[in-house]
Amino acid sequence: MTKFINEILEINKIDSNKLEIEYINFNLKQLLEDIQNSLKELACVNNNKFNLKIDPAIPDYLIGDPTKISQMIMNLINNALKFTKNGNVSVIAKLHSLEDKNATLYFEVIDTGIGIPADKLQSVFDSFSQGSIEINRKYSGTGLGLTIVKKLIKIMGGRINLNSVEGKGSSFSFELQFKIGSQLVKLVEKPKTYDASSLKNKKNTFSGRQ
Repeated sequence: MTKFINEILEINKIDSNKLEIEYINFNLKQLLEDIQNSLKELACVNNNKFNLKIDPAIPDYLIGDPTKISQMIMNLINNALKFTKNGNVSVIAKLHSLEDKNATLYFEVIDTGIGIPADKLQSVFDSFSQGSIEINRKYSGTGLGLTIVKKLIKIMGGRINLNSVEGKGSSFSFELQFKIGSQLVKLVEKPKTYDASSLKNKKNTFSGRQ
């Protein structure tokens, strides 16, 4: 119930243009690998294989909002894992184009789950459609995750696409443009070195004063 309320509050924040998008330097490849590791146990619940395919041509560092990107991709993966049993869920990230210092990336989350009926494809992103209510009851709820994903992608300049066949699976895809970032440099403090002989001399000095 708490999650549901938080999702409603977030949708209201997005709709009232109060949501702030960050533009910071981050490692997308590491982000996707961390997401995969965090959802491995969930994949096992329905005996699913969880695959991650990252295009090596994607720049290591990009400028964007890693928190929002994680939220979008995790929502899509959560739904895919929930509605798939004894199947496959794949996350694909590949470089679509590279111009000057801008990279356009293509993301796709594919599953071999229950799929979506043709008459529900248009309403699946709606917060409280009849189709959503029916699925919520049968599969412990999708929440408002897809609604949030669609709105976030739109704010970031993209558009989500859905292809699905009932009984065979679904595919959610979108493109986003990023400015290319730079490698994060960690400042490592040099350990202080002590000269044992100087300490020994000080000890002798102290001893002489006693």
